[in-house]
Formats: sequence, structure tokens, C-alpha cells
Amino acid sequence: MKDGDAQTRGMATVGLAKVSAPEADELLLELLADPDTRVICAAAQSLGERGERNGAQPAVVQALVQLMQRPEQDVVCSAIVALALIRPIQAFNPIVVALFDARDEVRRNAAAAIGRLGDVRALEPLHAILDDSYHWVRSNAALSLAALHQPASAPLLAQRMAVETDETVLSNLVMALLACDPASQPAALQLMADPNAGDKPRIAACLGLVEAAQRGDLQQEAGERFAAQLLESLADASCPDELRASCAWALGRMPATPAARAALEAAQNDPYQWVRDYASESLALLASD
Repeated sequence: MKDGDAQTRGMATVGLAKVSAPEADELLLELLADPDTRVICAAAQSLGERGERNGAQPAVVQALVQLMQRPEQDVVCSAIVALALIRPIQAFNPIVVALFDARDEVRRNAAAAIGRLGDVRALEPLHAILDDSYHWVRSNAALSLAALHQPASAPLLAQRMAVETDETVLSNLVMALLACDPASQPAALQLMADPNAGDKPRIAACLGLVEAAQRGDLQQEAGERFAAQLLESLADASCPDELRASCAWALGRMPATPAARAALEAAQNDPYQWVRDYASESLALLASD
């Protein structure tokens, strides 16, 4: 680990991530003091992977939290990502502070990490950053709120959807609202069928409704309308290819029906490869039920 070449030391961290012996943590902790920030980032990542797999020692968590105090943006981001993998309670407060850091990428990583901690205390700070100036922060905040799926977030998500201009962020807001509020399902169905809506939000509505079905949250009437919309959109050549591919994928995650099987069999001859591939995959899934 004292090799003069930073690349060699960095590669060594990859091997240590896979070692089962607890002594590997000690070696990786030493590398957090390496003079090369690339090595530090690699060591943090390996500690996170080991902690996710085996659980992390208190010394590892403490070292990663302390690493967030470093001035280098890439080091701070690596520490946040590692802590998100381990999900210790001690990471909550430092990551909340990072949500309001002056550096865009630090806020972006913190917004993604906070949802993985599964702590509902994150609702208030996540609500506060839904109007962050950096679109990736807003996007990740929506995803974290979706992971927490708390009804209290629904009004703010709906408000943000009304003014959001970035299509990717809007897509994640749609997903989050569906996760937080089953009453939004009819609006999601309308969005999915709206040819004037952006492709990404329509796809997000489709995927969010599938997730609701898998959680058991999809209301009966909405479920029936959704199944019909999937069949209609898949067969409609004027629909965007990516949306039709999403419909083919979704049908494999919904209850099997003769109409779904027939539509998927026909879609195996679609000119768009992803439609064909997802149709074949979904048919295999339905056959295994």
C-alpha cells in the first residue's frame, strides 16, 4: 500500500473491497490519508461497498463522516456515496448539511444519498431543495422523496410539477407523486395518454403506475384503465418508440391476460428493437406466472 504509483494504490483498493477479512478495512482506512485524492476516493468507495455487504465498523463510519469535512469536492462526494451504501444513522446530519452546500455536485450526491437512509426526518430538507437552482439536485430530491413515499410530500410535489421546466426532473416528480399519493393515479393516466406531454414524463407515469401495482397500491379502476392504456399505446405506431417499449416492459409486470399475451406476441415483430426485446422478456415473465 506504500507503492509510489497512485494508480497502483488505487487499483489495490478495488481488490480490498472484495476481501472478506476485516483487516482490509484497516488498510483502506490508511488510504483515506493518501496524498492523491483519486486514491482517497477509491478507498472510500471500497469501504462503502464492504459496508453495504458486511456492515461497517464504527471506525469506518466515523472516518467517512470526517472525510466529508475535506475541501476537495470529489472526496466529499465519494464519502457521501459510501455512507449512502452503508446507511448508518450517524450519516444523517452530515448529509443534511451537504444538501445546502455551495457546490452543485455535493448537493446532487447528498440529495440522492439522503433517500437511501430511509429516515423520514429528511422530508423537510428535501422539500426545501425541490426548487434548487441545479436540476440534478431537484431530480435526486424527487427520487429520494419517492423512496420515502410519505403522503405529506404530495402537495409540494404537485406544486413543483406545475412550474418545473426540466423534463427529467418532471419525470422524477411524477414518479415521486405516484409513490406518495395513490390519488394521483388518474392524473398519471391522463399524462401517459397525452400526446402533447414530453416523452420522459409519459414514460415516468407508466413506470410509476407499474411500481404502484407492484406495491399493491394501484386502485382497481386505475388498474383497469392502465392495463387498457398499455395495450393501446403499445399498438399505436404514432406513440414514441421509448414509450411503446416501456409499455411492453410494463405488461410483463402486470397480471397476465389473453389480450396482454396477444399484444406482446404481435410486438415481437415491431420495427423498434427495444419493443421487440421487452415484448419477448415480458412474454417469458407471463409464462412463468
